[in-house]
Amino acid sequence: MCQHEHSRAPVMPLIEDGVTVVLVDVQDKLAKVMPDLAGLLRACGRMLSTARALNLDILVTEQYPQGLGATVPVLRGLLAPDTPVFTKTSFSCWGCPAFAAAVDQRRPAWLVLLGVETHVCIQQTALDALARGYHVLLPIGAIQSRRPDDRKTALNLLRDAGATITTTEALAFHLLRDASHPKFKEVATLFREL
Repeated sequence: MCQHEHSRAPVMPLIEDGVTVVLVDVQDKLAKVMPDLAGLLRACGRMLSTARALNLDILVTEQYPQGLGATVPVLRGLLAPDTPVFTKTSFSCWGCPAFAAAVDQRRPAWLVLLGVETHVCIQQTALDALARGYHVLLPIGAIQSRRPDDRKTALNLLRDAGATITTTEALAFHLLRDASHPKFKEVATLFREL
């Protein structure tokens, strides 16, 4: 009988491990039915701004945009013009071959997932990422579902599956590591207001 060594997965990423932030389906028609749209947009905006300040890769997906609209303007405005945007019909982002190729090309250790809905596209993308050997991090303020029970159940399932659940502020300061970081003031300013 074979014995496998099980090493405990790291709990939080370091920039040098490679971190890619994925904004999943925060589109006009989907976003407007979220229970706390303002909170979702604030948390996603803070995470995207942190990612840009720290030069992390950002990828964006849009689920059937001809029916659900494009990524909401307030978040689109935070993205670099050359940020890759992938159109999909599959609930898991991995069902989009161009997305899968883009992640595999970058080969980060960590994927940070933001967006909607927690129990559908976020959950399926996270489970597929874990199965592919990526670590998955979910900042809870930046992911939502229409119904709280769906969100809570999905977060429990994903935690049990090996994803790391945290907050946007905890993640941002973890990535900075030290107040002497050259981007500390820029990032810290994002979290001054509630």
